[in-house]
Amino acid sequence: MFLSSLSCIVINSTWIPANERISHSVDEVSPVAHRIPEYMATHESSSILEPKRSPFSWANNREGKVFYEILLEYPQRLARFNKAMTTQEAQLPVLGMFPFSSLATSIDKSDPQRACIVDVAGGRGQSLLQIKREMEATGVRGLGRFILQDRKPVLDAIPDEQLPGVEKMVIDFFEPQPIKRTCRIESTLCSGLLRSLIF
Repeated sequence: MFLSSLSCIVINSTWIPANERISHSVDEVSPVAHRIPEYMATHESSSILEPKRSPFSWANNREGKVFYEILLEYPQRLARFNKAMTTQEAQLPVLGMFPFSSLATSIDKSDPQRACIVDVAGGRGQSLLQIKREMEATGVRGLGRFILQDRKPVLDAIPDEQLPGVEKMVIDFFEPQPIKRTCRIESTLCSGLLRSLIF
């Protein structure tokens, strides 16, 4: 098995269209990774951590813009990225990794306005909905708000009826987290960084 530059998988000489996750990796990530030595030769090592001077920004001739701003310029690339994130979520287990229903016995339920779970960069909210449904199926309710945070274009693309009982909240990933007290923070893309900003 190998990946081609055409975003297909070849297994035993048979071409099979790759899913969006592999397509995103081959078409967006690999070309940037391939040019890292060139990037490092022309930039200070600390610039790799600056979102507006990242290797992705540089490789796309868009220094001064962050990853998401660049994707917004290319609707087809943004759509592929969103599909890749959805595909990734579908392939990775959400339930069974943490006993979400156990939150009912361990948190203060006196403030219904408190956020129960905040899914940061949660795409279309598929993980948050799975967790919410599992909790409700076991009789757990009234723990607080379920909040899906992402960029405005991502949230605007999701009809409200696809997120029953979930609050959408626009967030700038480069600003401090606005929700300070939650039962649990779920982050699809950058859990370590966001947890360090919140706690």
